[in-house]
Amino acid sequence: MKYLLMTVLAGLFVISPAFAERDDDEKEERREKRERSQWKILQSISAAERKRLRPLHAANPETWREEVAKIVKRIRAEKQELNKKIQGLVRQYKNSEDAGKKKEALEQLRQITRKIFLAKMEKNKKRLESVEKHVKKLRQQYEFRHKNADKIIQSRLDTLTSDTKFDW
Repeated sequence: MKYLLMTVLAGLFVISPAFAERDDDEKEERREKRERSQWKILQSISAAERKRLRPLHAANPETWREEVAKIVKRIRAEKQELNKKIQGLVRQYKNSEDAGKKKEALEQLRQITRKIFLAKMEKNKKRLESVEKHVKKLRQQYEFRHKNADKIIQSRLDTLTSDTKFDW
């Protein structure tokens, strides 16, 4: 009985830290997911707001975090309000017997959907321009290295085979 009790207690001491580590890992994953979500939201804020936040981040990171939390909360609330409005208009469209009200709800849905679509297109356009800029830079680097391949290879060979005993 004594051995059984000691085995169970030993097992608890071994298993307990494993569960604690898993909980810590899960907490870390949730924190990282929340931060990624916040950064994604911050990409959608205006340039003026970003410009206002940049010096604050350097001067006072804690205040910056608080400001970012407020902005994230505001943006999420705006998205929730927009979703509620869309759901209300969809309900109004589906439940309405009057053709005029259906048409009005559909037109409002079209305007909101167009606004969301155009905002996403603008965001995609900016991402595309950024990727194109990066590809252009990579192409220039590739072409330079392609033109100077023999020099680059010789430089690397010189580095690998140089006698370092007499370096200053």
